[in-house]
Amino acid sequence: MFKRIILMWLVAVPAFAQWDVGTEFVLRLSEGLFDRVVEDFWKRLQEKQIVDIGSFTISPADIPIQISGVRAELQYSFEKPARTDPGQRAWSLETRDFGATITVASMSASQTIIREIDGVLVRIRIEAECRNMVLRLPRGSASVRADVTAGVEQGHIRLQMPRFEADWRQGAWTLESVSCSGTQGLEQFVATETLRALGSFQNFDREVRGALEKKFADWSRDMSAILLSESTLPGSTEELRVRYIPREVVETAGGVALRGRMEFQYPYVSRWQDIRQEFELPRGASLTENGSGLLLPMKAIKALMMGQYFAGKLTYGLRSYEIPAFHALMQSRWQQFFAWPDLMRFPKNTTFLFQFLPMGPPSFENEAATADGVIAGDLMVPIAAWMFAPDAGLYVPYVEFLANLTGRAELAVAPGGKAVFRLATSGVDLRHRWSRKYVEKHAPQEGIAVGKMGEALKDSLNTEGWELPVPSLPLGPTMKLVPEKWNLRDGVVELRFTTSG
Repeated sequence: MFKRIILMWLVAVPAFAQWDVGTEFVLRLSEGLFDRVVEDFWKRLQEKQIVDIGSFTISPADIPIQISGVRAELQYSFEKPARTDPGQRAWSLETRDFGATITVASMSASQTIIREIDGVLVRIRIEAECRNMVLRLPRGSASVRADVTAGVEQGHIRLQMPRFEADWRQGAWTLESVSCSGTQGLEQFVATETLRALGSFQNFDREVRGALEKKFADWSRDMSAILLSESTLPGSTEELRVRYIPREVVETAGGVALRGRMEFQYPYVSRWQDIRQEFELPRGASLTENGSGLLLPMKAIKALMMGQYFAGKLTYGLRSYEIPAFHALMQSRWQQFFAWPDLMRFPKNTTFLFQFLPMGPPSFENEAATADGVIAGDLMVPIAAWMFAPDAGLYVPYVEFLANLTGRAELAVAPGGKAVFRLATSGVDLRHRWSRKYVEKHAPQEGIAVGKMGEALKDSLNTEGWELPVPSLPLGPTMKLVPEKWNLRDGVVELRFTTSG
């Protein structure tokens, strides 16, 4: 009995696998778009930065002053980067909004003074200590200028800072607070000399430059990490996951290119086994025009049609009043008498439901690009139109129409991360069959002029609602590429974008 229950459970619970379409891609970024990417990352440089300067000693008037626990907080915002040379991948960055706060944990000095008192040499040790000094450099009192270059090394973007200049005006620092104790006069000397030392940029040039160089190194690493990071693209759902997997950056004429793979994963569309198709770009595939764009094999796009079919994404529904020719038929008893007598038993304002779904995978052949940025081809798909009629407050199966849908279809990029079909139906080879239960219950006159109904349904036996995923691509912290239109050449789809963010 136990074995029988286990066997029944195994039979009753379907094992689903997924349909995967994997394809190579090349995403070329023009120099102009690369500038936009740099600007997007440049926004990360608008922030505060902490620099630990540590401890050092100064010796004004041969009096050593130990300065310990020096810490600087830098505030800056760089202006929009500008190319220094149109022919070079180099930008200049400048900020005149540089400000800073320096805190000093402690400053101390001691000195031994020899005095003769009543003929006796007396050694007197004097000491002074100051704590918690706070110095402020108002924003706008200093400037920082740097050159940044970008190159491709070992498949990654690398940013470098070959030039760095910074300075602040002498005397720009203001003393906000300090607490001193010790020998009178020496404590004032310690505070004054410490302020003079900290007010000179030369004492901090190495630390400030090092901090900014680290920031640029982090910027460079983050830029490559984001450009080359795997991600699940916007618009992915439980029925379809789109994975974007860039692998490397390469130099190209007029810009750089990202190479990698895209994966379109349709879970739950096949039973018991995974089905995977892999596609590669032809060797030497490139964009036909300058600018930015994504290259994909057309065979991969056609495989997505198969995935959409298996995932049930090519099904759509209409109400009878949304089919103009059928709505006109419902208004004429004379036409119903000859074309479809059983309709005469329904009121003229009756609403029927139509469910359209393909009965097999679509075929899209002889595809070519058109002048307005769409891809046209010959579409053929066997399709069924299930018609439901109202009966006792419910909709019940009425008539099923079967047809081979053929015609010239246009595949165009649309807003919302998708491509949609537009079909001009060239002919409908229509067949029909009645619902057996409806016939048993109502015994209708079963004659239907299928030729006339084919004409009535012709404009509705289309691909309304058919979509293919064409998601946006991430290209920075806030920037993304939004599909706009595409072209087709030698079996390669060229997808063009606008930018957002």
